[in-house]
Amino acid sequence: MTTAARPTFDPAKGGSGRGEKDLSAITRQYSSRDLPGHTKLKYREPGQGTVDEHKSKDYRGELEERERMIQREKEKVRLTTILLITELTILFRLEFTQYFSSISEKNSERTCCTRE
Repeated sequence: MTTAARPTFDPAKGGSGRGEKDLSAITRQYSSRDLPGHTKLKYREPGQGTVDEHKSKDYRGELEERERMIQREKEKVRLTTILLITELTILFRLEFTQYFSSISEKNSERTCCTRE
């Protein structure tokens, strides 16, 4: 073992020299870490969510209103989709009938011309 591992039976004691009787009187210097810090509490100002503001707020009403708005938006999207599908179906049927009517007209012209 080293000497550092041995116990000290007679520890060193300060205050045996001149002016060392009161250890706190040795110096007038002190650390900034010894100073008190954070000595003032900050309180919430009006508009920052004070207790009175939370008590007077209608959370359930706000939640229900937001849910109604979302439901309306979903309904709008659903109706828009249905309308779009309906319009595309009508357009497709119209194009389909026009296409086949033009083919039948061309066929009738060919038969008409070939008969002559």
